[in-house]
Amino acid sequence: MAGFAEWSNNKKQQSGVQPIATPTTAKSFTEWSNDKKGIVTPQTYRNQNTAFENSGLSRDEFDSSVRQNYAARAAASTPTLKTSGGYYSQPQNIGADMERYSNTVSVYETDLQKKRKAVEDSYAELERLQGELTTAGGKMESLHSFAQSSTIAAGLFQQAQRDYLDVLGKYEAAAQKADAAYSEYEPSYNRYVEAVNAYETYRTEQQGIYDSWKGTIRDADAIQTEIGGVDTQIEALEQQKTALNKEASQLMNKVSSRRGGTQQQLEWSRQASEKRAQANALQGDIDQMNAMKALLQEELDWSEYFGWEDYRGAEDFEAKSGYVSTETGEEPVYNALSNTYTSTGFGDISYDVINRNETAMGRQNLNDISLNLSFLGLDDSERQQMTDEEIALFNYLYALDTERGDTEHTTAYAYIDYLTSD
Repeated sequence: MAGFAEWSNNKKQQSGVQPIATPTTAKSFTEWSNDKKGIVTPQTYRNQNTAFENSGLSRDEFDSSVRQNYAARAAASTPTLKTSGGYYSQPQNIGADMERYSNTVSVYETDLQKKRKAVEDSYAELERLQGELTTAGGKMESLHSFAQSSTIAAGLFQQAQRDYLDVLGKYEAAAQKADAAYSEYEPSYNRYVEAVNAYETYRTEQQGIYDSWKGTIRDADAIQTEIGGVDTQIEALEQQKTALNKEASQLMNKVSSRRGGTQQQLEWSRQASEKRAQANALQGDIDQMNAMKALLQEELDWSEYFGWEDYRGAEDFEAKSGYVSTETGEEPVYNALSNTYTSTGFGDISYDVINRNETAMGRQNLNDISLNLSFLGLDDSERQQMTDEEIALFNYLYALDTERGDTEHTTAYAYIDYLTSD
Protein backbone atom coordinates (compact mmCIF):
# COMPACT_ATOMS: atom_id res chain seq x y z
CA MET A 1 0.00 0.00 0.00
CA ALA A 2 2.91 2.32 -0.52
CA GLY A 3 1.80 5.63 -1.92
CA PHE A 4 -1.39 5.96 0.16
CA ALA A 5 -0.09 8.88 2.24
CA GLU A 6 0.95 10.74 -0.89
CA TRP A 7 -2.42 10.11 -2.51
CA SER A 8 -4.23 11.22 0.66
CA ASN A 9 -2.26 14.46 0.85
CA ASN A 10 -2.95 15.18 -2.81
CA LYS A 11 -6.66 14.63 -2.27
CA LYS A 12 -6.67 17.00 0.68
CA GLN A 13 -4.98 19.68 -1.40
CA GLN A 14 -7.37 19.13 -4.31
CA SER A 15 -10.36 19.35 -1.99
CA GLY A 16 -9.26 22.80 -0.86
CA VAL A 17 -8.61 21.88 2.76
CA GLN A 18 -7.03 25.08 4.10
CA PRO A 19 -7.50 27.59 6.92
CA ILE A 20 -10.72 29.55 6.46
CA ALA A 21 -10.13 33.29 6.31
CA THR A 22 -11.82 35.33 9.02
CA PRO A 23 -13.28 38.62 7.74
CA THR A 24 -13.09 41.88 9.61
CA THR A 25 -16.32 42.92 11.32
CA ALA A 26 -17.63 46.37 10.38
CA LYS A 27 -17.10 49.08 12.97
CA SER A 28 -20.02 51.00 14.42
CA PHE A 29 -20.64 54.56 13.26
CA THR A 30 -20.42 57.31 15.85
CA GLU A 31 -23.71 57.16 17.78
CA TRP A 32 -25.69 60.34 18.01
CA SER A 33 -28.02 60.57 20.95
CA ASN A 34 -29.83 63.75 19.93
CA ASP A 35 -32.81 63.67 17.58
CA LYS A 36 -31.59 66.89 15.94
CA LYS A 37 -28.99 64.89 14.05
CA GLY A 38 -31.79 63.47 11.94
CA ILE A 39 -30.39 60.19 10.59
CA VAL A 40 -33.02 58.79 8.22
CA THR A 41 -33.48 55.48 6.48
CA PRO A 42 -32.29 55.82 2.87
CA GLN A 43 -34.58 55.16 -0.07
CA THR A 44 -31.97 54.87 -2.81
CA TYR A 45 -29.33 52.25 -3.56
CA ARG A 46 -25.72 53.00 -4.37
CA ASN A 47 -23.27 50.44 -5.69
CA GLN A 48 -20.79 49.00 -3.22
CA ASN A 49 -17.13 49.53 -3.92
CA THR A 50 -13.68 48.20 -3.13
CA ALA A 51 -11.93 51.55 -3.29
CA PHE A 52 -9.69 50.78 -0.35
CA GLU A 53 -8.47 47.47 -1.80
CA ASN A 54 -7.74 49.09 -5.14
CA SER A 55 -6.10 52.22 -3.70
CA GLY A 56 -2.75 50.68 -2.81
CA LEU A 57 -2.79 52.74 0.41
CA SER A 58 -2.69 51.70 4.03
CA ARG A 59 -5.97 51.89 5.95
CA ASP A 60 -4.88 55.07 7.74
CA GLU A 61 -3.68 56.71 4.51
CA PHE A 62 -6.91 55.79 2.71
CA ASP A 63 -9.13 57.04 5.55
CA SER A 64 -7.20 60.30 5.71
CA SER A 65 -7.50 60.90 1.97
CA VAL A 66 -11.23 60.14 2.06
CA ARG A 67 -11.82 62.54 4.94
CA GLN A 68 -9.90 65.32 3.20
CA ASN A 69 -11.83 64.74 -0.03
CA TYR A 70 -15.21 64.79 1.66
CA ALA A 71 -14.30 67.72 3.86
CA ALA A 72 -13.50 69.68 0.68
CA ARG A 73 -16.77 68.60 -0.92
CA ALA A 74 -18.68 69.47 2.23
CA ALA A 75 -17.08 72.89 2.36
CA ALA A 76 -17.99 73.48 -1.28
CA SER A 77 -21.60 72.48 -0.69
CA THR A 78 -22.21 74.21 2.64
CA PRO A 79 -24.64 77.13 2.84
CA THR A 80 -23.23 80.58 2.12
CA LEU A 81 -24.49 81.86 5.47
CA LYS A 82 -21.77 81.37 8.05
CA THR A 83 -20.91 83.00 11.34
CA SER A 84 -17.68 84.93 11.76
CA GLY A 85 -16.23 81.75 13.26
CA GLY A 86 -17.15 79.76 10.15
CA TYR A 87 -20.11 77.87 11.62
CA TYR A 88 -22.83 76.65 9.24
CA SER A 89 -25.93 74.54 9.76
CA GLN A 90 -25.36 70.80 9.99
CA PRO A 91 -25.71 69.04 6.60
CA GLN A 92 -29.17 67.51 6.57
CA ASN A 93 -28.30 64.20 4.88
CA ILE A 94 -25.24 63.29 6.94
CA GLY A 95 -25.23 59.56 7.72
CA ALA A 96 -28.43 59.00 5.74
CA ASP A 97 -27.20 55.76 4.12
CA MET A 98 -25.61 54.37 7.29
CA GLU A 99 -28.43 51.94 8.01
CA ARG A 100 -28.49 50.58 4.48
CA TYR A 101 -24.75 49.93 4.43
CA SER A 102 -24.96 48.30 7.86
CA ASN A 103 -27.88 46.10 6.78
CA THR A 104 -25.97 45.00 3.69
CA VAL A 105 -23.03 43.92 5.86
CA SER A 106 -25.40 42.01 8.16
CA VAL A 107 -27.05 40.17 5.26
CA TYR A 108 -23.72 39.10 3.77
CA GLU A 109 -22.34 38.22 7.20
CA THR A 110 -25.29 35.89 7.86
CA ASP A 111 -24.80 34.20 4.49
CA LEU A 112 -21.05 33.93 5.12
CA GLN A 113 -21.59 32.24 8.48
CA LYS A 114 -23.78 29.59 6.81
CA LYS A 115 -21.21 28.99 4.09
CA ARG A 116 -18.41 28.88 6.66
CA LYS A 117 -20.33 26.29 8.71
CA ALA A 118 -20.82 24.14 5.62
CA VAL A 119 -17.08 24.26 4.84
CA GLU A 120 -16.10 23.48 8.42
CA ASP A 121 -18.53 20.55 8.57
CA SER A 122 -17.30 19.15 5.26
CA TYR A 123 -13.66 19.48 6.35
CA ALA A 124 -14.44 17.79 9.65
CA GLU A 125 -15.99 14.88 7.74
CA LEU A 126 -12.86 14.70 5.57
CA GLU A 127 -10.68 14.50 8.66
CA ARG A 128 -12.87 11.75 10.10
CA LEU A 129 -12.77 9.72 6.88
CA GLN A 130 -9.04 10.27 6.59
CA GLY A 131 -8.67 8.61 9.99
CA GLU A 132 -10.81 5.68 8.86
CA LEU A 133 -8.85 5.45 5.61
CA THR A 134 -5.55 5.42 7.48
CA THR A 135 -6.83 2.66 9.76
CA ALA A 136 -8.20 0.61 6.83
CA GLY A 137 -4.98 1.09 4.86
CA GLY A 138 -2.85 -0.01 7.81
CA LYS A 139 -4.98 -3.10 8.29
CA MET A 140 -4.71 -3.99 4.61
CA GLU A 141 -0.94 -3.53 4.65
CA SER A 142 -0.57 -5.76 7.73
CA LEU A 143 -2.57 -8.57 6.03
CA HIS A 144 -0.82 -8.23 2.69
CA SER A 145 2.25 -10.23 3.75
CA PHE A 146 0.09 -13.13 4.94
CA ALA A 147 -2.32 -13.15 2.02
CA GLN A 148 -0.47 -16.05 0.28
CA SER A 149 -0.13 -18.22 3.38
CA SER A 150 -3.67 -19.60 3.43
CA THR A 151 -7.12 -19.30 1.96
CA ILE A 152 -8.38 -17.72 5.18
CA ALA A 153 -5.60 -15.12 5.14
CA ALA A 154 -6.32 -14.34 1.51
CA GLY A 155 -10.00 -13.88 2.33
CA LEU A 156 -9.21 -11.53 5.20
CA PHE A 157 -6.92 -9.50 2.96
CA GLN A 158 -9.57 -9.27 0.25
CA GLN A 159 -12.16 -8.10 2.83
CA ALA A 160 -9.73 -5.52 4.15
CA GLN A 161 -9.13 -4.37 0.58
CA ARG A 162 -12.88 -4.01 0.00
CA ASP A 163 -13.25 -2.08 3.27
CA TYR A 164 -10.44 0.24 2.26
CA LEU A 165 -11.95 0.90 -1.17
CA ASP A 166 -15.34 1.55 0.43
CA VAL A 167 -13.87 4.17 2.76
CA LEU A 168 -11.83 5.57 -0.13
CA GLY A 169 -15.01 6.06 -2.14
CA LYS A 170 -16.63 7.88 0.77
CA TYR A 171 -13.51 10.04 1.19
CA GLU A 172 -13.50 11.00 -2.48
CA ALA A 173 -17.21 11.89 -2.33
CA ALA A 174 -16.58 13.97 0.81
CA ALA A 175 -13.66 15.69 -0.92
CA GLN A 176 -15.95 16.68 -3.79
CA LYS A 177 -18.48 17.97 -1.30
CA ALA A 178 -15.74 20.00 0.42
CA ASP A 179 -14.69 21.39 -2.95
CA ALA A 180 -18.28 22.46 -3.65
CA ALA A 181 -18.69 23.99 -0.16
CA TYR A 182 -15.51 26.02 -0.52
CA SER A 183 -16.45 27.15 -4.02
CA GLU A 184 -19.60 28.66 -2.48
CA TYR A 185 -17.77 30.03 0.56
CA GLU A 186 -15.14 31.99 -1.33
CA PRO A 187 -17.48 34.30 -3.32
CA SER A 188 -19.61 34.74 -0.19
CA TYR A 189 -16.51 35.84 1.68
CA ASN A 190 -15.55 38.23 -1.11
CA ARG A 191 -19.04 39.77 -1.12
CA TYR A 192 -18.85 40.25 2.63
CA VAL A 193 -15.41 41.88 2.49
CA GLU A 194 -16.64 44.15 -0.30
CA ALA A 195 -19.66 45.15 1.80
CA VAL A 196 -17.45 45.84 4.83
CA ASN A 197 -15.11 47.99 2.74
CA ALA A 198 -18.07 49.92 1.31
CA TYR A 199 -19.42 50.41 4.83
CA GLU A 200 -16.06 51.58 6.16
CA THR A 201 -15.53 53.92 3.22
CA TYR A 202 -18.96 55.50 3.68
CA ARG A 203 -18.56 55.68 7.46
CA THR A 204 -15.17 57.38 7.09
CA GLU A 205 -16.60 59.82 4.55
CA GLN A 206 -19.51 60.74 6.77
CA GLN A 207 -17.26 61.02 9.80
CA GLY A 208 -15.12 63.49 7.87
CA ILE A 209 -18.14 65.62 6.99
CA TYR A 210 -19.40 65.45 10.57
CA ASP A 211 -16.00 66.34 12.06
CA SER A 212 -15.59 69.27 9.65
CA TRP A 213 -18.97 70.65 10.68
CA LYS A 214 -18.45 70.07 14.39
CA GLY A 215 -15.05 71.72 14.20
CA THR A 216 -16.70 75.04 13.35
CA ILE A 217 -18.58 75.22 16.68
CA ARG A 218 -16.98 77.66 19.13
CA ASP A 219 -17.24 77.97 22.89
CA ALA A 220 -20.42 79.53 24.25
CA ASP A 221 -18.80 82.77 25.46
CA ALA A 222 -17.50 83.68 21.98
CA ILE A 223 -20.89 82.96 20.43
CA GLN A 224 -22.80 84.99 23.02
CA THR A 225 -20.43 87.92 22.48
CA GLU A 226 -21.17 87.83 18.76
CA ILE A 227 -24.92 87.56 19.42
CA GLY A 228 -24.65 90.71 21.55
CA GLY A 229 -22.90 92.50 18.69
CA VAL A 230 -25.57 91.42 16.21
CA ASP A 231 -28.31 92.60 18.57
CA THR A 232 -26.64 96.00 18.72
CA GLN A 233 -26.48 96.19 14.93
CA ILE A 234 -30.12 95.16 14.58
CA GLU A 235 -31.18 97.80 17.10
CA ALA A 236 -29.23 100.50 15.23
CA LEU A 237 -30.74 99.45 11.89
CA GLU A 238 -34.23 99.43 13.38
CA GLN A 239 -33.71 102.95 14.67
CA GLN A 240 -32.48 104.13 11.27
CA LYS A 241 -35.45 102.49 9.54
CA THR A 242 -37.89 104.08 11.99
CA ALA A 243 -36.31 107.48 11.47
CA LEU A 244 -36.49 107.17 7.68
CA ASN A 245 -40.13 106.07 7.76
CA LYS A 246 -40.94 108.96 10.10
CA GLU A 247 -39.25 111.46 7.75
CA ALA A 248 -41.15 109.94 4.81
CA SER A 249 -44.45 110.32 6.66
CA GLN A 250 -43.67 113.93 7.56
CA LEU A 251 -42.89 114.74 3.94
CA MET A 252 -46.12 113.13 2.75
CA ASN A 253 -48.06 115.07 5.38
CA LYS A 254 -46.71 118.23 3.79
CA VAL A 255 -47.88 117.01 0.41
CA SER A 256 -51.33 116.19 1.81
CA SER A 257 -51.63 119.64 3.39
CA ARG A 258 -51.04 121.16 -0.05
CA ARG A 259 -48.47 123.54 1.33
CA GLY A 260 -46.04 124.99 -1.19
CA GLY A 261 -46.31 125.03 -4.91
CA THR A 262 -46.66 122.11 -7.29
CA GLN A 263 -42.91 121.76 -7.78
CA GLN A 264 -42.34 121.77 -4.03
CA GLN A 265 -44.96 119.08 -3.51
CA LEU A 266 -43.39 116.92 -6.24
CA GLU A 267 -40.00 117.30 -4.56
CA TRP A 268 -41.43 116.32 -1.18
CA SER A 269 -43.12 113.32 -2.75
CA ARG A 270 -39.84 112.29 -4.40
CA GLN A 271 -37.95 112.65 -1.15
CA ALA A 272 -40.58 110.59 0.71
CA SER A 273 -40.30 107.78 -1.86
CA GLU A 274 -36.54 107.88 -1.52
CA LYS A 275 -36.78 107.65 2.29
CA ARG A 276 -39.15 104.68 2.06
CA ALA A 277 -36.83 102.93 -0.39
CA GLN A 278 -33.93 103.44 2.00
CA ALA A 279 -36.08 102.07 4.87
CA ASN A 280 -36.99 99.00 2.80
CA ALA A 281 -33.33 98.42 2.00
CA LEU A 282 -32.56 98.59 5.70
CA GLN A 283 -35.26 95.99 6.35
CA GLY A 284 -33.37 93.64 4.04
CA ASP A 285 -30.25 94.23 6.12
CA ILE A 286 -32.26 93.62 9.29
CA ASP A 287 -33.61 90.34 7.88
CA GLN A 288 -30.06 89.22 7.12
CA MET A 289 -28.91 90.14 10.61
CA ASN A 290 -31.85 88.25 12.14
CA ALA A 291 -30.92 85.21 10.02
CA MET A 292 -27.36 85.52 11.31
CA LYS A 293 -28.65 85.76 14.87
CA ALA A 294 -30.73 82.60 14.36
CA LEU A 295 -27.63 80.81 13.03
CA LEU A 296 -25.61 82.00 16.00
CA GLN A 297 -28.30 80.75 18.36
CA GLU A 298 -28.17 77.40 16.58
CA GLU A 299 -24.40 77.32 17.06
CA LEU A 300 -24.87 78.23 20.71
CA ASP A 301 -27.35 75.37 21.16
CA TRP A 302 -24.86 72.91 19.69
CA SER A 303 -22.02 74.37 21.75
CA GLU A 304 -24.02 73.81 24.94
CA TYR A 305 -25.06 70.34 23.78
CA PHE A 306 -21.53 69.17 23.05
CA GLY A 307 -20.32 70.90 26.18
CA TRP A 308 -22.21 68.15 28.02
CA GLU A 309 -22.10 65.29 25.54
CA ASP A 310 -18.34 65.36 25.06
CA TYR A 311 -17.97 64.09 28.62
CA ARG A 312 -19.05 60.71 27.28
CA GLY A 313 -15.69 60.39 25.54
CA ALA A 314 -13.77 60.45 28.82
CA GLU A 315 -11.71 57.32 29.53
CA ASP A 316 -13.27 56.92 32.98
CA PHE A 317 -16.84 57.57 31.84
CA GLU A 318 -17.98 53.96 32.07
CA ALA A 319 -16.37 53.47 35.47
CA LYS A 320 -17.98 56.59 36.97
CA SER A 321 -21.38 56.65 35.28
CA GLY A 322 -22.98 53.97 37.45
CA TYR A 323 -25.47 54.50 40.27
CA VAL A 324 -24.31 54.51 43.90
CA SER A 325 -27.20 54.87 46.35
CA THR A 326 -27.06 57.73 48.85
CA GLU A 327 -29.20 55.82 51.34
CA THR A 328 -27.82 56.63 54.79
CA GLY A 329 -28.95 53.52 56.63
CA GLU A 330 -30.92 55.64 59.09
CA GLU A 331 -34.64 55.14 59.52
CA PRO A 332 -36.78 57.67 57.63
CA VAL A 333 -38.84 60.07 59.77
CA TYR A 334 -42.51 60.25 58.81
CA ASN A 335 -44.77 63.07 60.03
CA ALA A 336 -48.35 61.82 60.16
CA LEU A 337 -49.82 65.31 60.55
CA SER A 338 -48.30 66.67 57.35
CA ASN A 339 -48.21 63.25 55.64
CA THR A 340 -44.59 63.87 54.64
CA TYR A 341 -41.14 62.48 55.31
CA THR A 342 -39.17 65.06 57.26
CA SER A 343 -36.15 62.80 56.80
CA THR A 344 -36.17 60.48 53.80
CA GLY A 345 -33.25 58.28 54.77
CA PHE A 346 -31.30 59.37 51.69
CA GLY A 347 -28.35 61.76 51.63
CA ASP A 348 -29.45 63.25 48.29
CA ILE A 349 -32.84 61.84 47.44
CA SER A 350 -33.04 63.78 44.16
CA TYR A 351 -30.02 61.81 42.90
CA ASP A 352 -31.68 58.53 43.85
CA VAL A 353 -34.98 59.57 42.28
CA ILE A 354 -33.21 60.34 39.03
CA ASN A 355 -31.67 56.86 39.18
CA ARG A 356 -35.17 55.33 39.60
CA ASN A 357 -34.68 54.01 43.10
CA GLU A 358 -38.24 52.89 43.87
CA THR A 359 -38.00 53.55 47.60
CA ALA A 360 -36.71 57.07 47.01
CA MET A 361 -39.33 57.72 44.33
CA GLY A 362 -42.12 56.60 46.64
CA ARG A 363 -41.04 58.84 49.50
CA GLN A 364 -40.39 61.83 47.25
CA ASN A 365 -43.71 61.43 45.43
CA LEU A 366 -45.55 61.39 48.77
CA ASN A 367 -43.85 64.63 49.80
CA ASP A 368 -44.58 66.26 46.43
CA ILE A 369 -48.27 65.38 46.61
CA SER A 370 -48.66 66.39 50.25
CA LEU A 371 -46.97 69.74 49.63
CA ASN A 372 -48.97 70.33 46.42
CA LEU A 373 -45.72 70.42 44.46
CA SER A 374 -47.18 68.14 41.80
CA PHE A 375 -50.18 70.44 41.35
CA LEU A 376 -47.92 73.48 41.09
CA GLY A 377 -45.58 71.75 38.62
CA LEU A 378 -42.66 71.99 41.06
CA ASP A 379 -42.11 68.26 41.57
CA ASP A 380 -39.40 65.98 40.13
CA SER A 381 -41.62 64.32 37.51
CA GLU A 382 -39.45 65.54 34.63
CA ARG A 383 -36.39 64.04 36.24
CA GLN A 384 -38.11 60.68 36.42
CA GLN A 385 -38.48 60.71 32.62
CA MET A 386 -34.77 60.92 31.81
CA THR A 387 -33.29 58.34 29.43
CA ASP A 388 -30.67 55.79 30.46
CA GLU A 389 -28.04 57.76 28.53
CA GLU A 390 -28.95 61.02 30.26
CA ILE A 391 -28.86 59.34 33.67
CA ALA A 392 -25.43 57.87 32.94
CA LEU A 393 -24.04 61.30 32.07
CA PHE A 394 -25.65 62.83 35.16
CA ASN A 395 -24.05 60.12 37.32
CA TYR A 396 -20.65 60.80 35.77
CA LEU A 397 -20.93 64.53 36.46
CA TYR A 398 -22.14 63.74 39.98
CA ALA A 399 -19.06 61.58 40.55
CA LEU A 400 -16.77 64.36 39.28
CA ASP A 401 -18.43 66.85 41.63
CA THR A 402 -17.91 64.42 44.51
CA GLU A 403 -14.21 64.09 43.65
CA ARG A 404 -13.88 67.89 43.65
CA GLY A 405 -15.53 68.12 47.04
CA ASP A 406 -18.61 69.87 45.65
CA THR A 407 -21.29 68.63 48.03
CA GLU A 408 -23.95 70.62 46.17
CA HIS A 409 -23.03 68.78 42.95
CA THR A 410 -23.32 72.00 40.99
CA THR A 411 -22.25 70.63 37.63
CA ALA A 412 -24.48 67.57 37.77
CA TYR A 413 -27.60 69.56 38.60
CA ALA A 414 -26.68 72.24 36.05
CA TYR A 415 -26.93 69.42 33.50
CA ILE A 416 -30.41 68.62 34.83
CA ASP A 417 -31.37 72.27 34.42
CA TYR A 418 -30.07 72.14 30.84
CA LEU A 419 -32.20 69.07 30.09
CA THR A 420 -35.37 70.49 31.62
CA SER A 421 -35.06 74.03 30.33
CA ASP A 422 -37.51 75.15 27.64
